[in-house]
Amino acid sequence: MRSIFSLLILIPFLVHCSSEKNKEQSNTSREFEVIEEFRIGSSLEADQFYFVSPSNLTIGKDGSIFVGDSQLPTISMFDAEGSFVKTIGKEGRGPGEYITVGGLETLPDGRIVLWDQRNGRVNFYSQDGEYISSQAFAIGYYSEKVFEIGFNKNLFFKKGVFDPEKREVKETVWAEYSQTGEVLDTLFIPREAWADKRTYVVFSNSGNQYPFTKTNVTAVHPSGFLVTGFNGEYSIKRLNNDSSEVLYKREI
Repeated sequence: MRSIFSLLILIPFLVHCSSEKNKEQSNTSREFEVIEEFRIGSSLEADQFYFVSPSNLTIGKDGSIFVGDSQLPTISMFDAEGSFVKTIGKEGRGPGEYITVGGLETLPDGRIVLWDQRNGRVNFYSQDGEYISSQAFAIGYYSEKVFEIGFNKNLFFKKGVFDPEKREVKETVWAEYSQTGEVLDTLFIPREAWADKRTYVVFSNSGNQYPFTKTNVTAVHPSGFLVTGFNGEYSIKRLNNDSSEVLYKREI
């Protein structure tokens, strides 16, 4: 299925009400209008590239746009104006090739970094999309957003710590590596109390009904500390390198 990939910006505006009561409610009631700001590609370029499942995007130092498609897999390069330039590499195991697009980031010096789990390596490309080198990393963790770049140009991979006795992953961590594969640090992601609770699925004539699944999301801040967010409440927790933490939370 061919598709054009669009970047959109949401422009919020307040709902204007006539009564005093509605005026008070307008402080919390908002509506949103979606306005297209920028579009990648055009119908004239449809034969040059297409997307199936675009999953990663990064912006080059010169404004170029790199889009990774995890299903094809491909990496498409566009210029700063959104016009298609070329496809970077191809599917395979050779130099500059890849089998999965697990993460796509830009280093401060302009190099593009691809995390390829199935080949167990990171590919480095120039800001022009030319292959430079590869480095092996035996991580192999498959999930969304499992690869980050730190402010110090180090590479962060999300991975599980396996418990051989229980034969299960007991903890999830962000592992920090140098670009040459040296292990530098491990940031443990807090395991909340609700993480061990079981969930269920109700099978009905109208389809499968799933309950709200509580989970947390994490990211490595460019300054080096860990940020975690819990989708069951409006909160973000900052875990500092000195083991201290700061909680940002709203009631609603």
